Amino acid sequence: MKKLGFYIACLSFCFVASQASAVSLDFQAIPVAKLLETVAKASGENVILDDEVKGKLSLHLNNTSWPRALQAILVAANLQAKRVGDSWVISPRISPQLEPGSAALSTHYIALRYANAKNMAKALAGQHILGEGTVAADERGNALLLRTSEADFSRLKPVIQAMDRPVQQVMIRARIVSIDQEKESEIGLRFGLSGKRLSGTLAGSNELAKHTALADVPLKDRLWMDLPAANPDAAHVGLAMVKLAPGVHLDAELSALASDGFAEVISSPKVVTADRQEAVIESGQDIPYQEKAGEGATSVAFKKAVLRLKVTPDIIPGGKILLHLHVNQDKPSAKEVQGVPAIDTRSVQTQVLVRDGQTVVLGGIYEHVHSEQIERVPFLSDMPLVGKLFQYRKRQDTHQELLVFVTPQEVKQAL
Repeated sequence: MKKLGFYIACLSFCFVASQASAVSLDFQAIPVAKLLETVAKASGENVILDDEVKGKLSLHLNNTSWPRALQAILVAANLQAKRVGDSWVISPRISPQLEPGSAALSTHYIALRYANAKNMAKALAGQHILGEGTVAADERGNALLLRTSEADFSRLKPVIQAMDRPVQQVMIRARIVSIDQEKESEIGLRFGLSGKRLSGTLAGSNELAKHTALADVPLKDRLWMDLPAANPDAAHVGLAMVKLAPGVHLDAELSALASDGFAEVISSPKVVTADRQEAVIESGQDIPYQEKAGEGATSVAFKKAVLRLKVTPDIIPGGKILLHLHVNQDKPSAKEVQGVPAIDTRSVQTQVLVRDGQTVVLGGIYEHVHSEQIERVPFLSDMPLVGKLFQYRKRQDTHQELLVFVTPQEVKQAL
């Protein structure tokens, strides 16, 4: 109250000094409501304030008229004044869309068939195409709630319909095959890699597979299936990649190879994914180990040791598909750290453009298997000196390679 009295005294002095024709105001962070009341009392005007008049103002006005001072305060505080009889009614300024004569806003409920309502609402709001309207997502009903004018709704409706379309889908079929390296030359012949059904260029980590045109590859080198890396030991991963023409009957060829003992089909999964959405295929095992829990107890935890294939298809016009491939092989190691098994990790990542239905072959993941088998005659094999005569010891070292066949095919079923 003391502060208010001081404001009134100051303004009264200013009006007397200016002979009631001019006013000087100098305030710092004064509440707008108090400022208007003070000016009204000093000028003798009747002022009615709306409850929504809030905020603070700092101003310095020197020798200005009462109407101009009031107008400056109203503009600075985003207020409006309306003359009613002998009083001024002051209230917050109405936004343009709510002013009389402006376009009325209405609410529209649009159910979506394919698109995600939350993602579409975010896209519409982020592109500033709503005008003065608002949009919200009804996630339960997968619908949009639009609050906009009829003119803006007529403009937005075809945009929403164009965005609400079915996403193209791709079926990814993978064959994970383990092949004996000693038989790979025969496998190359079985797949017809020495004929004219193979097209494109070779890509990989060895000297041959450096974007070489197949027409320039000698016949003897074309017989190899995997395009092996320069140093194919158990700890080395060298990616080599070729494309098989659609005319190759892959399943029949792999079955024949498995029957002859040249190959083993470990897994043949299929998965359907949307365009530009990642699909993950895993084949392996979870390795259990004990870990410490609270208060000296132990619990069983698991570590994955899998062959993981991640594929992200990107459909390109013209019957082509760009594949983003990531192959990762995790194998249990003989090493352990405080009882926790170590995992040997090998991974390769690449991109390849193929035709719809064409098969990509990924090689270069090697495995060295050492086995020793002893067969013996009971009792006689334990005799000193001559016991070894009744024993049969067989050692076998095999070098195998994992080949991953990936075949993308666009799903053209009508939705």
